[in-house]
Amino acid sequence: MPQNNSLVCWQVLETLYEQGSVRAIGVCNFNLVQMKNFCAQVKIKPMVLQTQVSPWVFQCQRDVIDYCHTNHIAVMG
Repeated sequence: MPQNNSLVCWQVLETLYEQGSVRAIGVCNFNLVQMKNFCAQVKIKPMVLQTQVSPWVFQCQRDVIDYCHTNHIAVMG
């Protein structure tokens, strides 16, 4: 779940990515609305979404997983 300071933290991650200090940056436990809002506000979109993926919650997460696939964001379960 994104916290109030997510964008500030993300800007630091973007800087580290641009400097070559890290190879990929991502987020965790965002739903579809949060993911869309976040991606609209950042310079570098997440490369990975880490979230719960299982046969029991797959349908609940289907919308955000589809969004990630469409936007070339890897989903890590």
